[in-house]
Amino acid sequence: MQIVMKTQIPEDPEADNSAAADFHEQVARLAYALWQERGCPDGSSEADWFRAEQQLQSGTATEAQHDAAAA
Repeated sequence: MQIVMKTQIPEDPEADNSAAADFHEQVARLAYALWQERGCPDGSSEADWFRAEQQLQSGTATEAQHDAAAA
């Protein structure tokens, strides 16, 4: 039995990198906004980052949060 694996090569790898960089920037901005909403407490930055990723991926960020992430 022979297993054949296909690898999909993106047409424009730079576009993929750009999209990833844009998403990273949006997550960073939203995580910062979420941290500020919580009163800027010490620690738990990972929780804000994870929450920001989830909200952006699911589309549940509020309009104000989305604006902060896109700024």
